[in-house]
Amino acid sequence: MPLAGMSPLKIQFYEPPPSEASSFQSQAPGMYLSLPVLEFVVSSSVFLSDFNAEPPRIRRAGRACDHCKFIKVRCIKPDESTYCKRCIDDNIDCIISKPRQRKRPPGPKRGAQKGRKASNYPAFNEERNWSASDFDIGHPEAHVSTQPVERSMPDSV
Repeated sequence: MPLAGMSPLKIQFYEPPPSEASSFQSQAPGMYLSLPVLEFVVSSSVFLSDFNAEPPRIRRAGRACDHCKFIKVRCIKPDESTYCKRCIDDNIDCIISKPRQRKRPPGPKRGAQKGRKASNYPAFNEERNWSASDFDIGHPEAHVSTQPVERSMPDSV
């Protein structure tokens, strides 16, 4: 982009005269940047002022638009009343849907109740009359042995 009152920067190439050509043989053959162009680039106040300038601040939107949310990128808006940068670049409508409703209202976190009491649970409050049939698992002789168990070590291989 040419600036006001300045011609666009042109890179000029320098072909050394035949008398100096031998000193340039060690460098790559062909063209070389001329010294006046290099001096212009280094001493240019435009170049130095651009280098020292702070980059523009990118303003992030309060909430991402549907398109940015779908492609999982940051939504960048100049202000809340305009389209975001990606929607402008992609030429689509910038729509922000209202947030989804939570499935349940926020409440205490799980495990937050430290003083749980058995009286809070109805199963523990019932009185139960146990009978022998509740514990009947069959003939005890079939399941319980009164003989000590002998364990033997396997022969080493």
